[in-house]
Amino acid sequence: MTTIRELLNGARARLGDSDTPFLDSLVLLEWASGVNRETILAEQPADAGTYLGTGQLQRFLTAVEQRATGRPIAYIIGEKEFYGRPFAVGPGVLVPRPDSEVLVTRALELLETLAPRRNSPLHIHDCCTGSGCIGLSIALEYTELRSAPLFLTLSDVDDTALAWARRNIDRLVAASQLTVTLRRSDLLVPGAPTDSDTGDVTADLVTANPPYLTTAETAAALDHGWSEPALALDAGESGMEAIDRLVPQAFSYLRPGGYLVVEHGATQAAQVARRMNAAGFEAVVSRRDLAGRERCTEGRTPE
Repeated sequence: MTTIRELLNGARARLGDSDTPFLDSLVLLEWASGVNRETILAEQPADAGTYLGTGQLQRFLTAVEQRATGRPIAYIIGEKEFYGRPFAVGPGVLVPRPDSEVLVTRALELLETLAPRRNSPLHIHDCCTGSGCIGLSIALEYTELRSAPLFLTLSDVDDTALAWARRNIDRLVAASQLTVTLRRSDLLVPGAPTDSDTGDVTADLVTANPPYLTTAETAAALDHGWSEPALALDAGESGMEAIDRLVPQAFSYLRPGGYLVVEHGATQAAQVARRMNAAGFEAVVSRRDLAGRERCTEGRTPE
């Protein structure tokens, strides 16, 4: 008899190179078995065969081997929770991270200040959208809380990322007051949506989680076993190439009094703020994530 505890301990030993080997083992066992983790933890002395059939056991062991090669758990199980919703992810798209939730929270606060000042439905453009987790989370939360119409544009330069965003639109956006446009573009170029997309040619809020690692940092991350696409990570020798292009584009793209909110590396806040100020943004300020690191910076266009 193999107990659940022995199964977990064996997987933990196999995943010794992970930062969280036991948690990884637990998540994979929960996924493979369909048994919630609370039950798994409570029933560790029990025979694993009580909860896992042969096929489920093989699914778990295969998943552990995949994880041991550095494959993200989200790629293995096919989804990652972000801001309370399950987003489909897989090879070719960045895995959503909890750090990015501060951007969503702040964007929702900004929308609350914008809504009373606009006579038409608000328009959000989330560029470098990847899985669409940031833009969709903002828009779904807003429309659910306010029951107000909203236009959302999701854009990315990569076709694979756009395919994942489309999957998440299809699975998360039911009949609602949310209108979503999906567009292939390099940051905000070609830029403004057409009248048929939104009835407006500019945005009230631009959000972005662009690449912000240096080329050297990207290479080190990939060598360390990261499986995510370099295109979503590498921002050149300075780590600022994407943001350098995005900030002036956004200033021209936003309506008066509109906001740009950009996620960046924990040491890049001052650089991003300088670029926003130089482009003409007002009220430039950085926000910290739950770990206390400066994670996103915002600016407002003049009224």
